[in-house]
Amino acid sequence: MARSRTTYDASLQASLISVLGRCPQIRAGKSTVFVVVESLYSMDGDVAPLAEIIRVITELVPEQAAYIIVDKSHATGVYGAAGRGLVSSLSLKSIVHTRIHTFGKALGSSGAVVLTSPPVRAYLINYARSLIFTTSLPLFSVIAISCALDILEAHGDRLIARLMHLCHFFGAALGEHLAPVPREVMALLPPTTHLSDSHVCAARAGAPSPPRGLRGGNDAAPRGTECIRVCVHAGNTEEELLRFVRALVASAGGYVKGGGTAGKSHL
Repeated sequence: MARSRTTYDASLQASLISVLGRCPQIRAGKSTVFVVVESLYSMDGDVAPLAEIIRVITELVPEQAAYIIVDKSHATGVYGAAGRGLVSSLSLKSIVHTRIHTFGKALGSSGAVVLTSPPVRAYLINYARSLIFTTSLPLFSVIAISCALDILEAHGDRLIARLMHLCHFFGAALGEHLAPVPREVMALLPPTTHLSDSHVCAARAGAPSPPRGLRGGNDAAPRGTECIRVCVHAGNTEEELLRFVRALVASAGGYVKGGGTAGKSHL
Protein backbone atom coordinates (compact mmCIF):
# COMPACT_ATOMS: atom_id res chain seq x y z
CA MET A 1 0.00 0.00 0.00
CA ALA A 2 1.33 3.43 -0.91
CA ARG A 3 2.24 5.56 2.05
CA SER A 4 3.07 9.24 2.02
CA ARG A 5 6.13 10.84 3.56
CA THR A 6 3.91 12.30 6.30
CA THR A 7 2.59 8.82 7.14
CA TYR A 8 6.11 7.45 7.48
CA ASP A 9 7.12 10.33 9.75
CA ALA A 10 4.03 10.04 11.94
CA SER A 11 4.34 6.26 12.30
CA LEU A 12 8.02 6.39 13.26
CA GLN A 13 7.44 9.32 15.60
CA ALA A 14 4.59 7.51 17.38
CA SER A 15 6.71 4.35 17.75
CA LEU A 16 9.68 6.25 19.18
CA ILE A 17 7.52 8.23 21.60
CA SER A 18 5.99 4.97 22.82
CA VAL A 19 9.43 3.38 23.32
CA LEU A 20 10.77 6.45 25.11
CA GLY A 21 7.76 6.44 27.39
CA ARG A 22 8.34 2.81 28.38
CA CYS A 23 12.12 3.13 28.67
CA PRO A 24 13.12 6.42 30.35
CA GLN A 25 16.74 5.16 30.47
CA ILE A 26 17.01 5.94 26.77
CA ARG A 27 16.68 9.67 27.37
CA ALA A 28 19.32 9.36 30.07
CA GLY A 29 21.70 7.74 27.59
CA LYS A 30 21.76 4.46 29.55
CA SER A 31 19.93 2.41 26.95
CA THR A 32 19.76 2.35 23.18
CA VAL A 33 17.31 2.43 20.28
CA PHE A 34 18.01 0.48 17.09
CA VAL A 35 16.16 1.57 13.96
CA VAL A 36 16.60 -0.93 11.13
CA VAL A 37 15.33 -0.25 7.60
CA GLU A 38 15.99 -1.31 4.04
CA SER A 39 16.92 1.53 1.74
CA LEU A 40 14.94 -0.06 -1.11
CA TYR A 41 12.23 -2.62 -0.42
CA SER A 42 12.13 -5.36 -2.99
CA MET A 43 8.42 -6.23 -3.25
CA ASP A 44 6.89 -2.93 -4.36
CA GLY A 45 10.02 -0.89 -5.03
CA ASP A 46 9.47 1.39 -2.02
CA VAL A 47 12.41 3.65 -1.19
CA ALA A 48 12.80 4.41 2.50
CA PRO A 49 12.73 8.17 3.23
CA LEU A 50 16.11 8.00 4.96
CA ALA A 51 16.54 11.74 5.44
CA GLU A 52 13.12 12.02 7.11
CA ILE A 53 13.73 8.93 9.25
CA ILE A 54 17.01 10.38 10.52
CA ARG A 55 15.41 13.76 11.17
CA VAL A 56 12.70 12.20 13.36
CA ILE A 57 15.24 10.08 15.24
CA THR A 58 17.60 12.98 15.93
CA GLU A 59 14.71 15.13 17.16
CA LEU A 60 13.51 12.55 19.70
CA VAL A 61 16.43 10.33 20.70
CA PRO A 62 19.74 11.44 22.25
CA GLU A 63 22.58 11.03 19.79
CA GLN A 64 24.49 8.51 21.91
CA ALA A 65 21.38 6.33 22.26
CA ALA A 66 20.35 6.05 18.59
CA TYR A 67 21.75 3.45 16.21
CA ILE A 68 20.53 3.48 12.61
CA ILE A 69 21.08 0.34 10.55
CA VAL A 70 20.37 0.33 6.80
CA ASP A 71 20.17 -2.82 4.70
CA LYS A 72 21.23 -1.80 1.20
CA SER A 73 20.78 -5.15 -0.51
CA HIS A 74 18.63 -3.88 -3.37
CA ALA A 75 20.19 -0.43 -3.68
CA THR A 76 23.82 -1.55 -3.96
CA GLY A 77 25.01 -1.11 -7.53
CA VAL A 78 21.89 0.86 -8.46
CA TYR A 79 22.00 4.22 -6.66
CA GLY A 80 24.73 6.70 -5.92
CA ALA A 81 28.11 7.26 -7.55
CA ALA A 82 29.49 3.93 -8.79
CA GLY A 83 26.50 2.20 -7.19
CA ARG A 84 27.48 2.91 -3.58
CA GLY A 85 23.83 3.12 -2.54
CA LEU A 86 21.33 5.60 -1.16
CA VAL A 87 23.13 6.36 2.09
CA SER A 88 26.15 7.50 0.14
CA SER A 89 24.15 9.42 -2.46
CA LEU A 90 22.30 11.30 0.31
CA SER A 91 25.57 12.01 2.19
CA LEU A 92 24.33 10.21 5.31
CA LYS A 93 27.33 7.94 5.94
CA SER A 94 28.41 9.90 9.01
CA ILE A 95 24.96 9.49 10.60
CA VAL A 96 24.04 5.91 9.69
CA HIS A 97 25.80 3.62 12.15
CA THR A 98 25.75 0.36 10.18
CA ARG A 99 25.33 -0.42 6.49
CA ILE A 100 24.84 -3.86 4.98
CA HIS A 101 25.79 -4.39 1.33
CA THR A 102 25.02 -7.66 -0.40
CA PHE A 103 27.37 -9.21 -2.93
CA GLY A 104 24.38 -10.81 -4.62
CA LYS A 105 21.77 -8.91 -6.63
CA ALA A 106 23.59 -6.30 -8.74
CA LEU A 107 27.07 -7.69 -8.02
CA GLY A 108 26.09 -11.15 -9.20
CA SER A 109 27.90 -13.15 -6.52
CA SER A 110 27.03 -14.20 -2.96
CA GLY A 111 27.65 -13.10 0.60
CA ALA A 112 27.57 -9.63 2.08
CA VAL A 113 29.59 -7.09 4.02
CA VAL A 114 28.70 -5.17 7.18
CA LEU A 115 30.17 -1.68 7.43
CA THR A 116 30.04 -0.76 11.10
CA SER A 117 32.04 0.32 14.15
CA PRO A 118 34.93 -1.76 15.61
CA PRO A 119 32.95 -2.79 18.74
CA VAL A 120 30.02 -4.07 16.66
CA ARG A 121 32.42 -5.84 14.29
CA ALA A 122 34.05 -7.64 17.24
CA TYR A 123 30.63 -8.53 18.66
CA LEU A 124 29.41 -10.01 15.37
CA ILE A 125 32.58 -12.07 14.93
CA ASN A 126 32.14 -13.61 18.36
CA TYR A 127 28.35 -13.90 18.70
CA ALA A 128 26.61 -13.83 15.28
CA ARG A 129 25.36 -17.38 14.67
CA SER A 130 25.12 -16.87 10.92
CA LEU A 131 28.81 -15.95 10.88
CA ILE A 132 30.07 -18.56 13.32
CA PHE A 133 28.21 -21.49 11.78
CA THR A 134 28.94 -20.87 8.13
CA THR A 135 31.82 -21.18 5.71
CA SER A 136 33.99 -18.28 4.64
CA LEU A 137 33.63 -16.99 1.12
CA PRO A 138 35.68 -19.12 -1.27
CA LEU A 139 38.49 -17.43 -3.14
CA PHE A 140 36.65 -17.50 -6.47
CA SER A 141 33.77 -15.54 -4.90
CA VAL A 142 36.16 -12.96 -3.46
CA ILE A 143 37.74 -12.53 -6.91
CA ALA A 144 34.33 -12.24 -8.59
CA ILE A 145 33.23 -9.62 -6.05
CA SER A 146 36.44 -7.67 -6.58
CA CYS A 147 35.90 -7.72 -10.35
CA ALA A 148 32.28 -6.58 -9.96
CA LEU A 149 33.38 -3.66 -7.78
CA ASP A 150 36.01 -2.73 -10.36
CA ILE A 151 33.33 -2.71 -13.06
CA LEU A 152 31.13 -0.48 -10.92
CA GLU A 153 33.97 1.96 -10.36
CA ALA A 154 34.82 2.10 -14.06
CA HIS A 155 31.41 1.80 -15.71
CA GLY A 156 28.82 2.01 -12.92
CA ASP A 157 27.54 5.50 -13.63
CA ARG A 158 26.94 4.69 -17.31
CA LEU A 159 25.22 1.39 -16.50
CA ILE A 160 23.05 3.02 -13.84
CA ALA A 161 22.00 5.76 -16.29
CA ARG A 162 20.97 3.09 -18.80
CA LEU A 163 19.12 1.17 -16.10
CA MET A 164 17.12 4.23 -15.08
CA HIS A 165 16.24 4.93 -18.72
CA LEU A 166 14.92 1.39 -19.04
CA CYS A 167 12.99 1.75 -15.78
CA HIS A 168 11.22 4.85 -17.08
CA PHE A 169 10.56 3.13 -20.42
CA PHE A 170 9.18 -0.02 -18.81
CA GLY A 171 6.98 1.80 -16.30
CA ALA A 172 5.50 4.04 -19.00
CA ALA A 173 4.92 1.13 -21.38
CA LEU A 174 3.30 -1.04 -18.72
CA GLY A 175 1.09 1.80 -17.50
CA GLU A 176 -0.04 2.58 -21.05
CA HIS A 177 -0.79 -1.03 -21.95
CA LEU A 178 -2.64 -1.70 -18.69
CA ALA A 179 -4.89 1.35 -19.10
CA PRO A 180 -7.76 -0.61 -20.74
CA VAL A 181 -7.57 -3.42 -18.17
CA PRO A 182 -9.94 -3.07 -15.17
CA ARG A 183 -7.97 -2.19 -12.04
CA GLU A 184 -9.63 -5.02 -10.12
CA VAL A 185 -8.00 -7.44 -12.55
CA MET A 186 -4.52 -5.94 -12.79
CA ALA A 187 -2.99 -2.54 -12.19
CA LEU A 188 0.43 -0.98 -12.01
CA LEU A 189 1.13 -0.11 -8.38
CA PRO A 190 1.29 3.65 -7.83
CA PRO A 191 4.71 5.15 -7.12
CA THR A 192 5.46 4.89 -3.41
CA THR A 193 9.07 6.00 -3.52
CA HIS A 194 10.58 9.36 -2.76
CA LEU A 195 12.87 8.93 -5.74
CA SER A 196 11.53 8.93 -9.26
CA ASP A 197 13.46 5.82 -10.24
CA SER A 198 13.28 2.24 -9.07
CA HIS A 199 14.41 -0.88 -10.89
CA VAL A 200 11.67 -2.82 -9.10
CA CYS A 201 8.26 -2.49 -10.74
CA ALA A 202 5.17 -4.28 -9.43
CA ALA A 203 1.75 -4.91 -10.92
CA ARG A 204 -0.99 -5.90 -8.51
CA ALA A 205 -3.24 -8.75 -9.63
CA GLY A 206 -6.52 -7.89 -7.97
CA ALA A 207 -9.30 -10.40 -8.48
CA PRO A 208 -7.36 -13.38 -9.80
CA SER A 209 -4.05 -14.81 -8.81
CA PRO A 210 -1.03 -13.71 -10.86
CA PRO A 211 -0.31 -15.75 -13.99
CA ARG A 212 1.17 -19.06 -12.89
CA GLY A 213 3.40 -19.14 -15.93
CA LEU A 214 4.96 -15.88 -14.79
CA ARG A 215 5.28 -16.61 -11.09
CA GLY A 216 6.35 -20.24 -11.34
CA GLY A 217 3.35 -21.48 -9.36
CA ASN A 218 4.63 -20.23 -6.01
CA ASP A 219 2.49 -18.26 -3.58
CA ALA A 220 4.57 -15.90 -1.45
CA ALA A 221 2.00 -13.25 -0.48
CA PRO A 222 -1.36 -13.26 1.33
CA ARG A 223 -4.35 -13.88 -0.93
CA GLY A 224 -5.55 -10.65 -2.44
CA THR A 225 -2.14 -8.96 -2.22
CA GLU A 226 -0.33 -11.02 -4.84
CA CYS A 227 1.72 -9.08 -7.32
CA ILE A 228 3.97 -9.62 -10.27
CA ARG A 229 7.37 -8.13 -9.45
CA VAL A 230 9.67 -7.22 -12.30
CA CYS A 231 13.33 -6.37 -11.77
CA VAL A 232 14.70 -4.50 -14.75
CA HIS A 233 18.45 -4.71 -15.36
CA ALA A 234 20.86 -2.77 -17.54
CA GLY A 235 21.29 -5.72 -19.88
CA ASN A 236 17.65 -5.63 -20.95
CA THR A 237 16.59 -4.12 -24.25
CA GLU A 238 13.48 -2.07 -24.93
CA GLU A 239 12.26 -4.83 -27.27
CA GLU A 240 12.51 -7.42 -24.47
CA LEU A 241 10.60 -5.22 -22.07
CA LEU A 242 7.86 -4.51 -24.61
CA ARG A 243 7.54 -8.24 -25.34
CA PHE A 244 7.05 -8.95 -21.65
CA VAL A 245 4.55 -6.10 -21.29
CA ARG A 246 2.46 -7.42 -24.19
CA ALA A 247 2.50 -10.95 -22.80
CA LEU A 248 1.46 -9.75 -19.37
CA VAL A 249 -1.35 -7.55 -20.64
CA ALA A 250 -2.53 -10.29 -23.01
CA SER A 251 -2.89 -12.64 -20.04
CA ALA A 252 -4.94 -10.03 -18.20
CA GLY A 253 -7.08 -9.50 -21.29
CA GLY A 254 -7.72 -13.21 -21.47
CA TYR A 255 -9.07 -13.11 -17.94
CA VAL A 256 -11.43 -10.25 -18.78
CA LYS A 257 -12.74 -12.01 -21.90
CA GLY A 258 -13.19 -15.22 -19.95
CA GLY A 259 -15.44 -13.45 -17.45
CA GLY A 260 -13.37 -14.62 -14.52
CA THR A 261 -14.23 -13.69 -10.97
CA ALA A 262 -12.28 -13.62 -7.75
CA GLY A 263 -11.11 -17.07 -6.82
CA LYS A 264 -11.12 -18.31 -10.45
CA SER A 265 -7.78 -17.74 -12.07
CA HIS A 266 -8.02 -17.49 -15.87
CA LEU A 267 -4.73 -15.61 -16.15
